[in-house]
Amino acid sequence: EERKAADEVLRILAVDAAAIVRRALAVTLKNSPHLPRDVALRLAADIDEIAIPVIQESPSLDDGDLIAIVRAGMASKQTAIARRDTVSEAVANVIAEEGGHEAVAALARNDNADFAADAMNRALTRFSTLETVTGAFIDRTALPPSISERLVSLISDEALQRLARRHALPPQLAVELAEGARERATIDVLDQAGRAV
Repeated sequence: EERKAADEVLRILAVDAAAIVRRALAVTLKNSPHLPRDVALRLAADIDEIAIPVIQESPSLDDGDLIAIVRAGMASKQTAIARRDTVSEAVANVIAEEGGHEAVAALARNDNADFAADAMNRALTRFSTLETVTGAFIDRTALPPSISERLVSLISDEALQRLARRHALPPQLAVELAEGARERATIDVLDQAGRAV
């Protein structure tokens, strides 16, 4: 009975007109496993200063809830999900395919995210020209070799040196991969120019 009464109080506070009350509730209960799911969802749908702590930390939100929030498209909320202590492969896949570049960069930096190589590839395909995203992949503690190789063709010489240092890529291999990638790009440009004539 006391638990039910406490849950009702939380529900009332979650719809309080004063944002300061809702924020206090969100910050106080963001880590609580006892926060009712409907209250967590209500807070997660609120303004950023209330929603972000709950989205980033609440164990009351399941993968389905997090995926729905990612698909709603708000960059700040997507990024909060990407920064969670753990991100499942299902959620990481949706961020890689549908999230904004800020969320993808946060996910790439999150070593606790279950970020599979195929999802990384999709994310790199979407944001291959953004240094904030490619740099975030370089900052990741561990990368699959296929992603390291792909990054070589996408990044600047300075970033290439960071990649080689951080991910045990032999310097000679990095140079060879970079030269090969640049050569392929040159051939592609010449090929396209030839077709245009």
